[in-house]
Parts: sequence; structure tokens; C-alpha cells
Amino acid sequence: MNPARTKLWYRLHAWLGVGTGLFLLVLAFSGSVIVWRAELDAWLNPHLHHVAARPERVPLEKLAEAALDTLPGYDLFSLRPNEGEGRSVIAYLRQRDGPFETVKAEVFLDPHTGVVLGRRLAPDALTGWLYKLHYGLFLGTTGQVLVGILGVTLAASCLTGLCIYRRFLTSWLASPFRPALPLRRRVANAHIAVGLAALAFNLLIAVSGAWFNLPKLRELAVPKVSATGAPRERIRAGVPLDELWRRAQTALPELEPRSLLFPTQTDAPFRVRGGLPGHPLLGPSSSYVLLAARDGAVAGVRDARALPLAERAEVMLRPLHFGNFGGWPVKVLWTVLGLTPGLLALTGGWLWLRRTGRHSVQRSSAIPVSLPLSVPQAINSPFK
Repeated sequence: MNPARTKLWYRLHAWLGVGTGLFLLVLAFSGSVIVWRAELDAWLNPHLHHVAARPERVPLEKLAEAALDTLPGYDLFSLRPNEGEGRSVIAYLRQRDGPFETVKAEVFLDPHTGVVLGRRLAPDALTGWLYKLHYGLFLGTTGQVLVGILGVTLAASCLTGLCIYRRFLTSWLASPFRPALPLRRRVANAHIAVGLAALAFNLLIAVSGAWFNLPKLRELAVPKVSATGAPRERIRAGVPLDELWRRAQTALPELEPRSLLFPTQTDAPFRVRGGLPGHPLLGPSSSYVLLAARDGAVAGVRDARALPLAERAEVMLRPLHFGNFGGWPVKVLWTVLGLTPGLLALTGGWLWLRRTGRHSVQRSSAIPVSLPLSVPQAINSPFK
């Protein structure tokens, strides 16, 4: 590689890391935790999630009414009655007179008795707090755009690192932690090894994160106007909700229904969402059946397997980003790999501080290539 170009790649890689390191540390930690979002919330709040299993179940209509009675002034927009044996039904509500993006509330119900187990505003949960931190840094749309930009910078950092270290792709497994090496060299070698090992994963989460969040730029340029005038009229189904659930399963027999979404506008249909067995990468909610509110007639079916390739790839980005497609083994792997941007930020920042500190005290003894992020002196063999 041309020395001048190599030096440019090093400097760009260094400043990308130094400029975004603290943010990446926050996103890496919060992302690794929310991989276990559902499990963590159930563990922290067993009284909300766990019920005694019984054969009989209360009709969905009664559960919906119980949720609405719990929070006057709120509308029901989603019901999740299929969380598993011995699990509660979760109802999601929003303020009737506010914009759709208003703070949402959750009501937990026993599906066998109809008893309300508890309620809370969504951000009050630790997992909801962590999700807001990860998705938008508590800065609203501005924060969501910032996280999208951080996705771009992480991808650029991955690519510049690959340009610098691609010659070592076949040798990075050699031990970078040998005690005979100075500490700085061991940390530098570990930085390279971790970066190469997690390269594909970090590119994946960087690209998907940017894809999810950068469209919010449009909202910053043209602020969305939310209708908050007259209260919304509650839209009722012309048939029982359990019948809508059954009709959805008849219309798409392979569907494993997960949630029932209520219309937010007059003449809009109900929607039963779910996943498809044998297709975990399509996600747990990417397929759905639309049912007319007036009479429950099937108004449309979306089978994610039949989507065009580009749309199917977009659907797959979300489970790939959050690691919710392969059970606990994938979640464990995603948790470990999800911490690597933070680890790289810490090791890279430490190397940069050591480097700049040493340059300011003893410039004459600097390593020949003057770079903010230290790299091994023996460029041709970084692991020795």
C-alpha cells in the first residue's frame, strides 16, 4: 500500500474512533442489554408477566375493555395475547387526544381471569429507558438522526480498518496477548484482532442502524404535523376480536400470530401480525392479515416470504440487528459481539492518549509513522 495513503487511512480511522468513541460505548452497552429486552423485563417484573396457567381464557373483547377501563382517556392500539403459556396479555395504549407519537402506556392482564396485573408508562420500564437511549440518546428525532450518523461513521471506521489491516486477515488468530510484548503493543494487537473478528458484525449493525434512523432527517427538515384537534373516535370491530384472530389464521395458515393492531383512522382495517415458522430471519411480526373493521372480512394478506428480494432484505435487517431470530445462542453471540464497538472505542482511545501524550513529551522518540491511533511498530507482523 502507498505509504501516504496508508497514513491517510490511519488518520481517518483514528479520528473517526476518537470523535465517536463515547457515543459508541453507550450504544454498544445499551444494545447488548436490549438484546435481552423481553427476558430482562420479565425477570425484573415477574408480577406483570407471569400468571398461573389454566385451560380457560377470557375473550379478547373483555381484556380490551379491562385495559381501556384502567386508563381513561387512552385508546388501545395493540393487543398481544400470544406471549406463551403462563404469560400475561399485554395491551398497548396511547393518549386519545394526543399525537400518535405520544408517550405510550402498557397494561398487563391475566388471560384466564381478566384481572389487571399492573400498568405503566412505557418509558418507566428499565428496558424502555435503555431502548430510548439506544435508539435516540433521549434527544428525540435529533438523537435518532445522530444515531444514524454514528452508524455511518462506524461503517467508515470498519472499512478504513479493513483497508489498513486486510493483509492480516489470515493471521489475526495468532496470540496478541503474549506477555513478552509491551503493554501498548498487546493492547494495539488486541484492538486489531477484535476489530477483524467482529468486522462483519459491526458492518451489519452499522448499516442497519443507519438505515433505520437516517430517514428521520426528513422530519428535521420538514417537521411532522400531528393532528391533535378533535378526539379520535374509538373504532370497534363488527365481529368479536377472537373471531378476527381466527380468520387471520385461516387466511394465512402458517402465520404464528403475535399481536392484534387496532385501526387509528376511520375505515382503516384491523391487523393481525406474526411470524412464519422456519423463517426466523423474516422476524416475528413481518407477516400480517388485514381485516375490515365493519365485518371482519379479509382485506389483504402479506406473506413476507413472497416479498420482492429488496423488501425481504429490508425486513431481515431488524432481526439481524437485534439478534432475535435464533433463540438464546444467537442472543448470547449478539451480546458479546455487540460490546465490541465499545471495546474498540476504549482500546483505541487508550492508545490514542498514550500516543499523543508520548508525542508531547518526547517527540524525538516517536514511531516513524505519526498517527493518532497507535499501530504496531512492525507493520508487516502485528501479532509478534
